[in-house]
Amino acid sequence: MLGVDTNVLVRFLVQDDEAQFEKARKLIKREVAAGRRVFVSLFSPGNRMGAAQPIRPTEEPDH
Repeated sequence: MLGVDTNVLVRFLVQDDEAQFEKARKLIKREVAAGRRVFVSLFSPGNRMGAAQPIRPTEEPDH
């Protein structure tokens, strides 16, 4: 399972930054193609501070 924060989801949906959109698209596509779920966290330090952060997804190993 891939864990992403809301910033990754926004970059994917809004496509306002080409480089970050591509990173988000590739991460999501990889997980979906493998039949795995993508977990979207509703909390992230960037959201709390009100600042957009670069995409830095955390990946958890599949068990």
